[in-house]
Amino acid sequence: MKDIYFYNYYHYGDIFLNSKFIEDFASKYEGKVYNIIGNLYNEPFEYLFKKAITKKISDISDINLANTLSNNEIEVITETYDAYNLHIGKIWKLSEKKNTEDYGNSSINNLANGFERIFKKYNLKLELPIFYIPSIYYDTNLSINTNKKNILICNGPCLSGQIENIPLDYIINFLSNMFNIYITHPLVDSKNSNSNIIRLFDLYPIPNIHIIGSIAKKMDIIIGRDSGLFYWTQNKDTIKKKFMCFSKLPEYKIHKIFNVIRFETYQITAEDLLNFINT
Repeated sequence: MKDIYFYNYYHYGDIFLNSKFIEDFASKYEGKVYNIIGNLYNEPFEYLFKKAITKKISDISDINLANTLSNNEIEVITETYDAYNLHIGKIWKLSEKKNTEDYGNSSINNLANGFERIFKKYNLKLELPIFYIPSIYYDTNLSINTNKKNILICNGPCLSGQIENIPLDYIINFLSNMFNIYITHPLVDSKNSNSNIIRLFDLYPIPNIHIIGSIAKKMDIIIGRDSGLFYWTQNKDTIKKKFMCFSKLPEYKIHKIFNVIRFETYQITAEDLLNFINT
């Protein structure tokens, strides 16, 4: 039985989105399944991968294998192992079923397109795409004030060019006059901050992606750029939440069942912003 290597060591969002696919594959495949991530990641991903063996690329002793994975090919088939690149922009190319009515144009569905071929190759059953929406198992002891709406704003940068990284301070400061605002990164101008702005990086020594994903469960609304961190807020426990996403890419939502409104520009009026929050 061949070993199977799934590798994606560039993007936090992609690792989260493909985690359930890897685990489902590993639970059905009789051989060894490896999940390979990059050396720069310091996040604890083990709880997402119980069936698959998670390793950093530097932990692979076989130099030829490590070099093969590092070359970033979409698909590598050998006599002893098969390897697949799980970058969302690449894996969907493994399938001829692109953006059809069956799957739709969203990140989790594009992954389903590619994984459909992989599962079939090994005679494994692929579940419906909704099955593969990940869960956040980490929990926080964060207590929130329910007298006002609680809004999480992922104001960190996009690292893959989804949209320009201009400050979101004006949105944060405006909304903080009416709501409790939780931010993931510092404001550019902290002088304008008020008591309704809760700085998660002060509450937690390292407000990592697991913490942010967990906090999103307690929020009424989540706002952010189309970044890897933002995808961690879209999990099985936040399906009924409201999301506002700033992105120029059409694949802006994890699945069509999420209530996500997308803006291709930061030019949003106060009226539109409040209508989104209050309706």
